Formats: sequence, structure tokens, C-alpha cells
Amino acid sequence: MPKALSDDTIAAIANRAYGASGRVQRVQSIAGGTINDVFMLDVAGALPAVLRLAPSEASATAGPSWMTSFGLRREQAVISRLPHLADLLPSSIYVDFSRTLIDRDWVIQGLVRGRPWSDLAGDLSQHDRNQLWRQAGVLTRSIHGVQSEVFGGAGKTDDSGGASRYETGIQRSRWWEILRADAEGFVEDACRFDLQSEVFDQLLAAIVKHADVLDRIETPALIHSDLGPRHIFVEPDGNGGYRICGLIDLEFGRFADPLSESLIVNMALDPLEPSFQAAFWQGYGPITIAPGKDIRALIYEAVTLGWFITDLARLDRHEEIPPVAESLKNLLNIRLAHLPAS
Repeated sequence: MPKALSDDTIAAIANRAYGASGRVQRVQSIAGGTINDVFMLDVAGALPAVLRLAPSEASATAGPSWMTSFGLRREQAVISRLPHLADLLPSSIYVDFSRTLIDRDWVIQGLVRGRPWSDLAGDLSQHDRNQLWRQAGVLTRSIHGVQSEVFGGAGKTDDSGGASRYETGIQRSRWWEILRADAEGFVEDACRFDLQSEVFDQLLAAIVKHADVLDRIETPALIHSDLGPRHIFVEPDGNGGYRICGLIDLEFGRFADPLSESLIVNMALDPLEPSFQAAFWQGYGPITIAPGKDIRALIYEAVTLGWFITDLARLDRHEEIPPVAESLKNLLNIRLAHLPAS
């Protein structure tokens, strides 16, 4: 959870990033996130910026399994893969992963234009929403167009002693093995947070059972993994409508099946109005789907519910877990179990 920083720490960060003249005029915590600590930073003689601090190693170790103290490093790796979207992405003013000043990674980034799409939802017309969903489809396809030779983390592992798999995220040559690692992490989290593990054991078994169907995805494509209106920024387009102008929080990006993208999976878990879905897919464009799509889609939904459950546990919102766990159980025992083999 976000924590306050002392004035001395803020001053030391500004001094390192901006030099001795880097006098802090204002620092304000930005609410909304629960993983990184985020602050608006005004420094004399510089443009307003955003200071982001990754979780400490102790926080990451406390879990869940997908929590990492290296998220900002992973985000830098993802951003480096998206030069064609540079105008939309946060620009780095200063990056410090040395952990010499404080025991956490931190970056200072330029402000992204516009406002979160989610903040404007109630003020948008049906036409505006359709147009933004079409643009979201274009943006999503542009991310997914970046490919790799391996599934998993976007960083490059250096076996000679550079970046480790912990910094980059695990990487595998087969897609199903990434999903197996996700599920194995949930099983560990059940012990960590005193959750019922049976449903996670079932998910792990389903992934192993359908490994051949999952492995029909042969080309790793970059996904954001936390894509949605909270992380997409919009602004007026000058013609009475809105356009997408920014994209933030890419630290969970990885190479995967593009149809496992969070925005796409969430459209199945919590369906949009049909016109919005149609607009999104119009923007996204035609796709070739390997056999077994229905099985894969349900497994992606199940993994997403696993992330949701473990995040609720992390936030100590245990009273919200039972209905989500029941949805996961029904998905595995009824919907997935009754699909014909593919």
C-alpha cells in the first residue's frame, strides 16, 4: 500500500535527479494505485512530473506471487518495445534502480496528457464511447503487433550476470508453461493468505490437461496485462469528441496469447454493451484464431479470477473473496468441464 515519504527522502531524490538546484516546491500523493507509491512532484525550474516508487523487496516477498519489486524495470523493458507508441507512453526523466538512495526502485516520469478514460465515463455520449472503444481496439492491436521469440517477461535475461529472470519476469518457450507458473503461484498464495487451495489446484490441473490446446499459440505477442479505461488517458479531439492520448502502468506487460489481454478477458467476465464490443473489434481488426479458442478463453478467465482473488487477499478484503472463488469454481467445474475436447 502507498506510504508517505519523508521530506528528507523527497529532497534527496530531487537532488539526485535534478542536481543541487533541484528544490522541491510541492509533492502530493496521487491516490488510486495500491502497488506503486505515486507522487506529483513540482521542482523549481522543471516541468511538473510524477515520482513512482516500486514496492520494497519486503512488500514483494509478502505476496501475492505476482507481486514484484522489479515492476518498474519491467515497465521500462515494455516501453522500449513500443517506440511507435512513444507519444502515448510516460517519458522517463530519471531512472534509479541502484537502490543506493532508498531500498526501492524509482523513476521520475513526465506527465501523460489528458485524464483517465474511467474518470470521464459518466460524461461521455454513446457516440463518444463507441469512438473511444474503436480507438482502444486500434491501440490494443498496436501493442499486440510486437512479437518475441519467447513467452513471458519483456526484458532480456543476461546469463552473464546482468538482468535476472526476477527482474525480467519468467520466460518460457511454450505458452502453457507461463500459465502453469501463474497457477502454481496461486497455490502458493493460498498457503500464504490462508485461502482454500482446492480451486487453484483445479485450475493448475486444467492448465496441465489442456497444455496441447494452449500450445497452439506459437507466436508470443506483447500484451499490457492491465489494460482498461483506468490506464488509458483521453483528451478532447477538437471536433467535439475525444481521442486516446496516453497509456500508463505497463509493469505487468508480457509476451502471451493476445487474446489473454486483460481488456479482452474482462469483456467476457463483465460484458460491455454490444455496440462497444463491436466498436472495439472493428478497431482491432481481423484475427486468425487457432482451434481450441473456447477452452483457452475460459482458462484465461480463470487465471484472471485467480489474480483478482489473490489481490483481494493482499488488500485484506477477504469478505469479497467467496463470490469470486465461487465464480472460479463454477467456471472450472461446469463451463470448462462441459466443453468438448478440442
